[in-house]
Amino acid sequence: MRSYRDLPLRFVETTTVYRDEQTGELQGLSRVRAISQDDGHIFCTKEQIHTEISNVIHVIQEFYSSLQMLTPGKYKVSLSVSDPKQPEKYLGGTELWKEAAGSLESIAREKKLPYPRIEGEAAF
Repeated sequence: MRSYRDLPLRFVETTTVYRDEQTGELQGLSRVRAISQDDGHIFCTKEQIHTEISNVIHVIQEFYSSLQMLTPGKYKVSLSVSDPKQPEKYLGGTELWKEAAGSLESIAREKKLPYPRIEGEAAF
């Protein structure tokens, strides 16, 4: 059992996904059979969002900088938000989605991340 007092909780998952792709189906790669896919999840309170997302951005920037792959102007971060015209597709209320998107956009501006805001691309 867990309590809200245990927050934030951070989970990471690395999974191998097996597929039988035809030649060229995945951006010109030839006959991809297995793809390693990573995923991360953070469960936190509203008050912890800024710190948690800032920490994730810091880790990503450190990683790609160490590989010399973080060249300004050569990357972007997508801000996937809900589609306000189809609120029934998403869990939670419209105000909650606006607040979440606002928090993420504020952090992206603060960190000077180049991001397009993509409506309708949010998952839940």
